Amino acid sequence: MKRLGRLSAVGFLVLVAGANAGTLVVSGDSNLGNAIDGDNGMPVIAGNEVFFANLLGAGSNVLFQRTTNTDATEVGSENAIETYYGGLGDSLWAGPPTTASLAGMNLFIGFLPDVAYTTAQATAISNFLAGGGTVLLTAEFSDFDATAVANVNALLALLGSGMVVDTSNVDEGIRDATGAQIASNGLTTGVTGFGYAATNTVSGGTPLFYTTGGVPFMECSGCAAVVGSVPEPGAGLLLLGGLSGLLVLRRRARR
Repeated sequence: MKRLGRLSAVGFLVLVAGANAGTLVVSGDSNLGNAIDGDNGMPVIAGNEVFFANLLGAGSNVLFQRTTNTDATEVGSENAIETYYGGLGDSLWAGPPTTASLAGMNLFIGFLPDVAYTTAQATAISNFLAGGGTVLLTAEFSDFDATAVANVNALLALLGSGMVVDTSNVDEGIRDATGAQIASNGLTTGVTGFGYAATNTVSGGTPLFYTTGGVPFMECSGCAAVVGSVPEPGAGLLLLGGLSGLLVLRRRARR
């Protein structure tokens, strides 16, 4: 019984302090790189670089799966993201996600996937997340690329994620998210402006950026809250309950 008590105490700590092993980010837009270098008529916005720096964190290895879509704005966005990471001295690999290609990676970007993910690829991504990796999946304005939207949603379902890209076209034209459009989150730390274009909305996760109408177009799961932020009441109760349970177990062990 003492061994069970000790294991239960560890379990309390895991429940209280634990979080998703990895971070999954879903965007309803793929024009996230254009503001890095001013491509596609978008102004250069420093916040886009900051976001991609936050996304990679302390890592340095990126697997980038390019889209088969040949639209110039999407190709420009891809190129800007790859050039940015390359300029930081990060190691970049291009190709689809497999167990082998994800080995040693810190970040996987599935950019506007116009080819459906296989069950094996979904399993590789799931294991990558379970190991602490970060994944960014970008969809697009449905009228522009409904196939990519469907493929992202299919992968999210295979991963067991509650997030989904909604087929609701919003914010046509070039945009700059500022102020209340930027949620407080570890991934948005230091971001005061964020360039994007016509997008779909995203639901089921933790919001990162909002449209001009106040609906999230980028969300995440397993993403860190800002240091110093006030915890949700439910989180506080969970913490209190976990610590109380731990104290009870310690008293029993002493007896």
